[in-house]
Amino acid sequence: MKPVLSFDGIKINKIEGTKYLLEMDDQFMGLKNMILELFSLYEIPTRVDKSGKIHFSASSLQPLPTFLGNSNKQMLTYDMTVTMGHQMKVFVDMAEKTQKTIPFFSLDDILVLNKKTFLFVNFGKMIPLVQDKIKILMPIQKNIKLDFLSPEMKSLKKLPDEITYKSCYFSLGLMLIHCIFNKKYEIDKNFNFKENLPLIYSTPLYWFIVNSLKIEESDRTLIFM
Repeated sequence: MKPVLSFDGIKINKIEGTKYLLEMDDQFMGLKNMILELFSLYEIPTRVDKSGKIHFSASSLQPLPTFLGNSNKQMLTYDMTVTMGHQMKVFVDMAEKTQKTIPFFSLDDILVLNKKTFLFVNFGKMIPLVQDKIKILMPIQKNIKLDFLSPEMKSLKKLPDEITYKSCYFSLGLMLIHCIFNKKYEIDKNFNFKENLPLIYSTPLYWFIVNSLKIEESDRTLIFM
């Protein structure tokens, strides 16, 4: 089998043709139903063998950075960015229902299946959610890209520490801006979204991004209007 992607405790191999195999350590087996539900929502054929490994089919499979790199301008179209935003929202909603979330997104967390489906696969990032907070226990590994950190993640000065579970909302907004414009911004309370994002101004994606990037943590939402 040809290895496609590996995270801590998660491995995806290509068996042959359009067939792939997802294996996970025992610590992630509790997430299997959520993973299968995501595959089902995206209409990706799957089956689980007797050992608990997930077999699935896809005509193509690429890490998001590779998918972006294969684009002439290294950007997503408006429609594809909307799709990614919606599918990451679905992942976050499902994670929160299991009382978990992630502190931030990275491009490397995401696989692109069939050139249209964006699947979060770095389940080792998931952290228990307790009373609207997540506890950061350890420093971020040096090999992880930190392009899309929320203000509270950037301001961590001691460990362990607690931050809002909405940290990933802010991170997702930054990642969407990067994917559609190939730009990175420092967002503060004086940031002018209309001026900096004129090509999508007043679209559903614009308001999704604006509402995810609220400086006031409690004001952040992931809603397409």
